[in-house]
Amino acid sequence: MFSGKPKTSLKDFFDRQIELKEFASSVDRGYTVVKGIRRIGKSSLIKVGLRLSEHPHIYLDLRGTTVRGKLSSQAVLSELIQSASEVVSTGERVRRSIKDAIREIDIAGVLTLKLRQERTRSILLDLFTRLNRVAKTHSEKIVIAFDEAQVLRLTSIDMRELLANVYDNMENLTLVFAGSEVGVLDEFIGVNNPSSPFYGRYMDKVSLKPLTRELSLEFLRRGFAELSIKLDDSLLEKSVDELDGVIGWLTYFGLRTSQKGKFTVEAIEEVLEAATRLERAEIESLPSSQRLVLAAISKLSTPSWSDIKHMAEALAQRKINDGELNRTLRALQRYSLIEKRGETYAIIDPITKRAASQQ
Repeated sequence: MFSGKPKTSLKDFFDRQIELKEFASSVDRGYTVVKGIRRIGKSSLIKVGLRLSEHPHIYLDLRGTTVRGKLSSQAVLSELIQSASEVVSTGERVRRSIKDAIREIDIAGVLTLKLRQERTRSILLDLFTRLNRVAKTHSEKIVIAFDEAQVLRLTSIDMRELLANVYDNMENLTLVFAGSEVGVLDEFIGVNNPSSPFYGRYMDKVSLKPLTRELSLEFLRRGFAELSIKLDDSLLEKSVDELDGVIGWLTYFGLRTSQKGKFTVEAIEEVLEAATRLERAEIESLPSSQRLVLAAISKLSTPSWSDIKHMAEALAQRKINDGELNRTLRALQRYSLIEKRGETYAIIDPITKRAASQQ
């Protein structure tokens, strides 16, 4: 339960049975978008769901692939080739055919030469075409999953146009797009945007929410039981109060607490502070306006727009332009750091809120 890596087996996967069935059936039907904030369990859902679907699948983890806010098209090609060479399939013949198709491309040249954008796009299209041909030959469907797919918008070539070509013309390939920056992911795909090549295309959507309080407690109890550790219920309750159903933080808490070997309120606070330091480092990479508004929201209970404006002005000791505040709130929503609930705003991740309050 407390493994830090995404789950790949159903026996290690906690709850989410409804979402898992939704995902597996949506992959059978066609294209799928998986949404949810960071550390909510998207990668585990995708990996377990793909194994349940029994389709050959290729999984690309695009986290950490950007450099100074850019993603080279050659890096995408390299990642796809590497991931395709590690294809997961229940059929050895399919797996071997996919690897043969990759070998037909001059991999050494692709990975060592600095290709022109047009050449990189051509090779990517060729690779998708070959994969589609393999799938068709074996009367199969190959699923290609892009985790944190929104970063594809940062490439020097139009990945959206290329992938729309796959959607329209390669019926034996199915794509999965997953992302934690939900608004940015929606903008990248653009099924409701007339200027997007995906405009009007149908895609199933699977959304992950934080665990309920009862499930959060069950997760911690089950995880500690695996380690033959019994925790006082009051300590478990306190932990869940702080972590609010985000399974990534619950896992981090369980792992770090069990490693410490002591289960006091002080030990729990130490683990929470360690998690907060990790999150604080990410917040510090945000623009100053976003850090300011996050700090303002973190210090208020169910704040309205005007509450945030007044608090931000108090923290900054200057007037905040209405347009500036609106742009910042929209940006924080696009990146799934906050959400609007009626007329009020809230920070979604409890550790993000804790970290923002210390800015």
